[in-house]
Amino acid sequence: MKTNLAHWVLSKLPPELSHDVAKFAMRNFIAAPGTYSTGEGIKLFDAELPNPFGIAAGFDKYAELQDCVRRYGFGWIEEGSFTFGGGKGNKKPRLFRDAESGGLINRMGLNCIPSEVAFERLYESDQSSFAVSIAKTHNPSIVGDAAIRDMINSYKVLKNLGIYTVANTSCPNTKEGKTFEVPEIFRDLNAGLREEGKGRPLVYKFSPNLEIEALEQLVSISSDADGYEIGNTLPTNHPAYGKGGLSGTTIRPLAIKTIADLRDMTEKVILGCGGISTGKHAYEMKMAGADAFLAFNGFVY
Repeated sequence: MKTNLAHWVLSKLPPELSHDVAKFAMRNFIAAPGTYSTGEGIKLFDAELPNPFGIAAGFDKYAELQDCVRRYGFGWIEEGSFTFGGGKGNKKPRLFRDAESGGLINRMGLNCIPSEVAFERLYESDQSSFAVSIAKTHNPSIVGDAAIRDMINSYKVLKNLGIYTVANTSCPNTKEGKTFEVPEIFRDLNAGLREEGKGRPLVYKFSPNLEIEALEQLVSISSDADGYEIGNTLPTNHPAYGKGGLSGTTIRPLAIKTIADLRDMTEKVILGCGGISTGKHAYEMKMAGADAFLAFNGFVY
């Protein structure tokens, strides 16, 4: 009853404020139900986890929850995305509830701590309780080779922490709107990351709506990657809230199709993300080919 009341109160607050309140509660183990285990657990890369459900990147961009998530039933959390320069993000309001889809629309602008600060906060934590997500610094003037170098700089700092490293290739934060999913750019990024030497397993995060030909190109280029994550938020232009990234149920059928296409191309680890709020949703992704699952929107709601 108390939990239901707390959730009702949070749902009436502005979404970013309710997110901050919820994170405060998690840091202080308020209403923590405890660890959830499937019995046999799961092995993700070389980490033994109690279950295959994680919290997706974007939930904690300040490295505050990595030691809390197991008490809330999750196997791990993707910390970040972190950028080399960090940043305050866009002006508020920048997070909106979309009543029609039951999702969230964000134009946060990659507010986060710098990668070097993230390293300091994550270094002494249980390395099996989190993964690390990195993205390009939210500065539209950083383009071309400088954009690739910016991502590589974060990788150098964080590549040896956590279960795996996610390179967020599908976040458009350049003035021309291009992402690292452009094959020519992705090829240079992949080569640059590999030149830095092996760290934790490297996972690439792709959009949930990639055409199969584009996906084939990216998989071919990244033949030395350790895994993939499908997918990110979906670019949208909402009539009331403007441009942003849509998450939630709208993403799920797109992600499931892309996961199925990807599974036909590779036997590597696939992490499914996008619109998961029930066991049935996770099962559908598993049948499509996902090995483990990440939730954000479903956890919030």
